[in-house]
Amino acid sequence: MKTHLHFQRLSSTNIYMRELVKKYPATQMRALFPPFFAVTANEQENGHGRQGKKWESETGKNLLLSLLLYPNVPPSKQFNICQYVSIAAADVIRDTFSVPDVSIKWPNDIYVRDKKISGILIEHFIQGESINYSIVGIGININQRTFPASLPPTTSLLLETGKEHEIKTCMENLIEKMKQTEQLSDAALKMRYEHCLYRKGKFACFVLPAISATPMLLQITGVDEIGRLQLVDKNNIPYSCAFNEIVYCLSVDD
Repeated sequence: MKTHLHFQRLSSTNIYMRELVKKYPATQMRALFPPFFAVTANEQENGHGRQGKKWESETGKNLLLSLLLYPNVPPSKQFNICQYVSIAAADVIRDTFSVPDVSIKWPNDIYVRDKKISGILIEHFIQGESINYSIVGIGININQRTFPASLPPTTSLLLETGKEHEIKTCMENLIEKMKQTEQLSDAALKMRYEHCLYRKGKFACFVLPAISATPMLLQITGVDEIGRLQLVDKNNIPYSCAFNEIVYCLSVDD
């Protein structure tokens, strides 16, 4: 049974995975495509991250990966998947490649200090009270030296470690780490995720568009059970933000 398909070029690994699995009835999917079935490509013509943003990657330099998962959680706990995938990616970058100062920028970008090294896009396919399957798209910058000036600050394993790395080995390490983090309890997931949160515990400027276009000095305190970011201001007034309801600005020391 094949567990990995690799291509020179695809429009998008997530799109390819989505079109592939929908050809088959749900009753056959697990037999044909086991958990963590992988699709990778050297190049994506139409790779995207969250909010439709284009994922930029030099051909053959980075990990462009989509994984098929069968989460054993109800739709109400789908943020668990975001947590264990993000924790696994951060762990691999920090521990396997000895990169310090790795964090998770809520909800699921991976940062080294203030530079992005990885992005994650998760698509859930829900029927009734169950998640039939999820497609997890992960991009990790591995061996790319330079990035377009249009991007925010960005880095790679090569830039952080001073040497090139085997992309397939990175993928294999990531999948093994995900199999471990998938087994964490809800409480352990939340603790590990919050421990890795970018800017947690430090006052910084954020814009909450639904409240005001003026930057606010806020401190991240954690996440709630459905994944909303929790913050407080200097007067300890709480704020709760769902996806796309907050904009990060320049950091401000307390």
